[in-house]
Amino acid sequence: QFVLPEGTAGAREGAAKVLFRPEDVELGDEAGWEMTPSAVLFQGAFLEYRFDVGGRSIRAFGPDRDDPKRPIRLSIRRAQVFKV
Repeated sequence: QFVLPEGTAGAREGAAKVLFRPEDVELGDEAGWEMTPSAVLFQGAFLEYRFDVGGRSIRAFGPDRDDPKRPIRLSIRRAQVFKV
């Protein structure tokens, strides 16, 4: 279950398709869902983190960390929601 940002068009309870861009995913230590990256890819100036959620992959961009494979908090800043 994901809680979407307040004001997200189409947000409702129940099954839905949620679309968002990797740059709209925020990584940090304080807010969001604690998740462990399934993969961490070096992309030059930043790292691409991938998280498995229900057989789907969430991509997020972020800085290098001491241990990139340790759990991190993930939140979504902006999303689109479509009824299933």
